[in-house]
Amino acid sequence: MKKNICEKSRFRSGLKILLRIAAIVACAAAVGAAWNFTLGAGLPLVLDRSRSVVHSPSLRESRSISLEELYSLIGQGELFVLDGRPEAEYLAAHIPSALSVPIGDAEQAIDTILSRIPTEAPVVVYCESDDCYDALRLFDLLGELGYSNVRLFDGGLMAWEAAGFPLEGEAR
Repeated sequence: MKKNICEKSRFRSGLKILLRIAAIVACAAAVGAAWNFTLGAGLPLVLDRSRSVVHSPSLRESRSISLEELYSLIGQGELFVLDGRPEAEYLAAHIPSALSVPIGDAEQAIDTILSRIPTEAPVVVYCESDDCYDALRLFDLLGELGYSNVRLFDGGLMAWEAAGFPLEGEAR
């Protein structure tokens, strides 16, 4: 009889703990949703994968820019070039005239983009190489913010440097 009472007591204690955890998670979700709503631009609660270069290889291919075309456009000064890598990597080396927009800090990235770049401006995003997701995520973020003239430089900094094009930064 005593054993049965102890088991019921443990079950109730465990149930109380689970209910408390569920309440904490629900409160955290509500606070997160409220915070997201107050950001203005906010982050989407549901990702539209049809407009995502991460999930659409055909979109990625159609919005890519070649190394030669990027070099030519930078020489003409007709576009914004955004480096999606972390700030320390940007400071070490980056494509000339590129702005640092580290996608790892989405709030800072959004502030940088909205304060410096008109939504109709031509923009090219890049990161380290063609298998780096920072540029893909930055491309998607720009689309969500209303930028429609965005292109992706797939080769990234590695392709730029391999071609012998100039770099800026502390390590150069």
